Amino acid sequence: MPKWEYMTWSVGNYQSDGLILAKNGVLLASSERPKVYEGLVEAGQQEWELISVTTAVSHMWIFKRPLVEG
Repeated sequence: MPKWEYMTWSVGNYQSDGLILAKNGVLLASSERPKVYEGLVEAGQQEWELISVTTAVSHMWIFKRPLVEG
């Protein structure tokens, strides 16, 4: 059975600023906040798969990829 690792992003209003504000619950400094598209390109290169987007309270994006053990 495969094992997974997960990553979360808190995303600002992607209709205006479109920035990733935090990763895995850690707030990014304003100078370190990439635009969502740039973050998606990087995440894809690292084999992350977007599995969920929630907008109930804030914009939370959840990713997963197979866990490489060893």
